[in-house]
Parts: sequence; structure tokens; C-alpha cells
Amino acid sequence: PMVREITELGLDLDEGMVMKVGDVYHFGDDVVHQLALLSGPQGFLRRINYWVFSDARRSRLIYPWLRAGRNLTLKLLGRKKMNAR
Repeated sequence: PMVREITELGLDLDEGMVMKVGDVYHFGDDVVHQLALLSGPQGFLRRINYWVFSDARRSRLIYPWLRAGRNLTLKLLGRKKMNAR
């Protein structure tokens, strides 16, 4: 049901992740940005994650590389994208 709802909103799970907070949907680079803000800078790895993704501009610049890495990993593993099934 949630995938159908996301698809009806015009969001493509093959092109980015989706996060729903209350009634608000976040997509792609905005998801990693929101997760960084929610997790905060406690601990070494979280501090790095927070620094990288707490800035919306940095999230926008880095997210396409993360998505490309995901797509390459799927291809190397011989897996199809969600909507390609």
C-alpha cells in the first residue's frame, strides 16, 4: 500500500528514497538531509554523516553519486530495479 501511495504521488523509488514524516514526504537528497538532522552529531560516524548531509546543498551534490553507487551495485549483483520487475 505504501509503495502504491508513493507511486501515485509521482515519486519513483528507482530514482531515490522516500521518507514520510507526519504528512510530509521527503525524496532523494532531502531524505539524507532530514536523516542527518534527525540523527544529530553524536558519535564519530554520525558526526561525519551530520557534517556531510546537514547542509542541503552538500546533500544535493553528493546524493547523485550515492544513487549511482546503488545502481552500479544492483547491476553488479544482477538485480533489477523495483519498477523493472
